[in-house]
Amino acid sequence: MAYIEELPNVTMIAAADGIEALAKVHEQKPDLVLLDVMMPKMSGFEVCRRLKSYPETRDVPVIMVTALNEVGDHERAVDCGTDEFLTKPVDRVELITRVKGLLRVGQLKRQSAQSEKIAGSAGPLEPLS
Repeated sequence: MAYIEELPNVTMIAAADGIEALAKVHEQKPDLVLLDVMMPKMSGFEVCRRLKSYPETRDVPVIMVTALNEVGDHERAVDCGTDEFLTKPVDRVELITRVKGLLRVGQLKRQSAQSEKIAGSAGPLEPLS
């Protein structure tokens, strides 16, 4: 999606099919995954389900994009763990807004985890006398 390339500090990594997408996510550890539902070898639904089942990738946000426009498709996407679901043709502003939002949430989660780690390593606080 060329729209994503417009964002600063974003690098796109493409995959030709669902199996390659899974491999690249495990190798590259991206901050966000943008999946088409209809991919060769493995559907976007299955890729998302697998990503959300692995501890090391379950927190990676997933946006699914599809030409499918049935209510059941949206329900299936939610059931497999997608964070966002967009129907083609995708509106540029909507896609960029959702990408920015999910990236921001991920950044805040990482900052919170880091703060908790620092606070936990300081040990218990002693009362002031």
